[in-house]
Order: sequence, then C-alpha cells, then structure tokens
Amino acid sequence: MIKFPPNLQKIVDELVRHVHEGSPAPKRVEDLMEWLEVDGWDYVLSAWDDEQIVLNLKDFAGYEFNDAALLLYEDPEGSITNKLRISYARDRIAYAFEDSDGDTCPSVHALKIEDSSTRNAVMGILVEIHGQGGPVPYYFGTFVDRDRFYKGLKTTGYLFRDDEESLTEEEILKLWETKSARNQELTIDQVAMILADKHLGDCVRSNLKDLNREDLFEKSVYDLSEIDLETLHDEVLEVWTDFSPVVMEYVAEQDKGPFPISIHGIEGAYFVVASEYPNSEPFDSLSDAEKYVEKNYGRFLLD
Repeated sequence: MIKFPPNLQKIVDELVRHVHEGSPAPKRVEDLMEWLEVDGWDYVLSAWDDEQIVLNLKDFAGYEFNDAALLLYEDPEGSITNKLRISYARDRIAYAFEDSDGDTCPSVHALKIEDSSTRNAVMGILVEIHGQGGPVPYYFGTFVDRDRFYKGLKTTGYLFRDDEESLTEEEILKLWETKSARNQELTIDQVAMILADKHLGDCVRSNLKDLNREDLFEKSVYDLSEIDLETLHDEVLEVWTDFSPVVMEYVAEQDKGPFPISIHGIEGAYFVVASEYPNSEPFDSLSDAEKYVEKNYGRFLLD
C-alpha cells in the first residue's frame, strides 16, 4: 500500500470517506496529484496493471467524424454514404489506438488507496504523453473500485481499446456531423420510386445482400426505423447516382474548353452531372432538371 506523507494521508482519508459515505469531496486533490507526479510516480506506473488505454470518442468524433475530414482521406466517386462514413470512422479509431503517441489515447491507471482505517478506494488517473514534455497525469475521480472507475470512463464517452470491435454502426452515426457539400438527399417518395425500378431496385437488393441487410426489403420504406431508412437511403442514393440512365446530354464551353453536361435518372428522380462540378440536388421532374441546366449553364451551352 502507498505510504503517503501525513499531510497528504489526510486528503486520502477524505477521498475514501467521500466515496463510501458521500461526505464532501476534498478540495486539495491537486496537492496529492503533484506528489504522485514526482515522488509517487512509481506508484502511478505500477497502477497500469492491465495496460488499458482509452480514446475520448466524443471529443475525437468532434474533429474527425464529419464529411469534410473524410474527404481529406477518401475520394469517393459519388455521394458520401453512411457505409463509407462507418468504414472511415473505424479506420480512424483503429489508427488512433495503434499509432497514438499517448496524447490522443491516454493510459488508464487505477491507483489503489487506503485510509487510516484500511478502507480501500481507487483513484482514477489518465496519463497523457505530451511530446518532449513527457507524461502528464490527470485526475479523473475516486471510485469504490476499478470496475466503477472503468464504468465512469465509459459513461462519459471514453472508448476502451478492448471495446473497439463492439462499437456499433448506430453509435458511430450518432456521433457523425452530417454536414456535407457533396451529399444529396432523396425524399422518401423518391427512394420508393427508385426501388420500384427493376434495374436500380435489383442493384440495391444485391448491395444489401452483400451487407446482410436484405431485411430492409421486408417492410415498406414508410415503415422503417430512422436508422434503417438512413441505411437504405444511402444504398439507394449510391445506386441511383452510379447507374441511372442518361436522359439528356449537352455540351458547354468555358475558359478551360468544352465540357459535357447530362441529366440522369428515372421518372420522379433526376439529377444533373456537369464535369468539374458537384452533382445537383435531386429533382422530381425532368423539366425541373432542364431548368437547372438552363439557369446554371445556359449561357455556356453550345448549339
């Protein structure tokens, strides 16, 4: 057991009493942490008994889980889908755990402490590595035991490396910031129309079979849950943008020379493709798509 200086043992006694009896938490924990960082550092290191590291997933998602960040690593030919978002997110999480320098993924130390009456508790400490500044410990809280400490980390958004594989697609998508300059949104009616098209519907079904999600065809699109509808929407969107037939073609010319413009789609769901420009939003009618071409490229069209 750790032999604390007498003035610090009083703080330890107050921490243990706080955990077991609910008494007020001591206000001088920083004095205890300062001692542990220097004279008690070996105790902190020995408390890393199972070599756990964690990722503050909520903070990490704040700057990694968005379409702009995804586009720095990926170059999708069509729209960004949830399937791509999930794959990218898992890759970034894996990279954070495997290649972390200790800042992104701190080590987890459950430091066992004992009051003057030999009653135990655990100080939860996270240790980050700050480059040349070396290891820096942070006090997370005091708990009855190590399991309560780990539970406290998980409930506040920390992901343990051992839990990486159990992170669900739904949990990833809830953390995602869906602000995308390249994303198109189909209405639920358009999703239904595209599924009703034999060629496009068969393509979607084939993709869902590969994902083991053929169950999405068992219900009407209007009866799906929000998460299932998002999954189906992204598969439909990907097929629609990749395989819709061309219904109108144009040639326009600007400073860089001639470039093609085309309208793709089926009845009730059309979009415009122009080389070097993002795809347009979906249109309900061919006439609306033609108006879009005229408005945005009319003065550049060649006869």
